[in-house]
Amino acid sequence: MMDSRMQSLPEAIRKYIEGREYTIDDMGKSGSKVLIFEDMVLKITDKPCDDNDAVEMMRWLEGKIPAPQVIVFEEDDSYSYLLMTKVRGKIACDKYYLERPKELVPLLSKSVKMLQSIDITYCPVVKNLDRELKKAEYRVKNGLVDISDAEPDTFGENGRF
Repeated sequence: MMDSRMQSLPEAIRKYIEGREYTIDDMGKSGSKVLIFEDMVLKITDKPCDDNDAVEMMRWLEGKIPAPQVIVFEEDDSYSYLLMTKVRGKIACDKYYLERPKELVPLLSKSVKMLQSIDITYCPVVKNLDRELKKAEYRVKNGLVDISDAEPDTFGENGRF
């Protein structure tokens, strides 16, 4: 993001990141722009998006498991901006772990057990297959998804969409 674009960010975000070095994450497929700082991550998403759910979930998970903490969440007419803390460690698909699967598998197992141990009785975010499929259908029908790298049988006459 160039300096001029940085100026268009909400002031509440800029005050945390202005002048700091970052890299752009190109791993994800969400279509969001993700800037990685040493200790923070800024996710910029075109609206409409599900960042409100993500923010609510992160706040609810605080203290339950290691998860990013919301620093600032702002929206304008076009974008949502989520600035969050960066979780320590490496991503599971990091080259280090891909070369050491015997080290990775126990960590993934521990993570799944940690998630499964959370009492979701009062979880404020409802995520179920029907809801997610409706959101996916809306995104596809409204041109919010780049289908160029989708599996050939996903779209079209015999596809799901």
